[in-house]
Amino acid sequence: MGCYAADMSTRKRILVHGTMAAAALALIGYMYAQLAGVWAASQTTHRTSAVLNPATSDIPAASPEEIAGMLMWRVPLTMAAMGFAIVAMGEGLLGAWRKPTATPTDTRTHDEKAEALIQQLLKDVEATKEQPTLAAR
Repeated sequence: MGCYAADMSTRKRILVHGTMAAAALALIGYMYAQLAGVWAASQTTHRTSAVLNPATSDIPAASPEEIAGMLMWRVPLTMAAMGFAIVAMGEGLLGAWRKPTATPTDTRTHDEKAEALIQQLLKDVEATKEQPTLAAR
């Protein structure tokens, strides 16, 4: 049971920290994709694969709009996934490195004499409450 509780704590920490990192990196990836789209729009389409490999000269070059569209979902998704994976690995290694926490035990000292005195006082108070008073008669 104790090991399972520690495992759930690690899972919760991975989920929370990984989600925060993934969201932040997705936002940054979206900004990078916007910048890459602006850069791709400024490029001419004569940069085809034929320049690099004449055997594939029949493959048309992608338009800047197509490139920007692909980047808009690929970059944020990839950055978010990689960020979550890195956080999960880090939290997993950290969880393996950490020493397991001990379950809390009752560390209070029990004084028998004080307990007996308190019980006796409670009995005396109860006994005085049960006795009828003169005003009640």
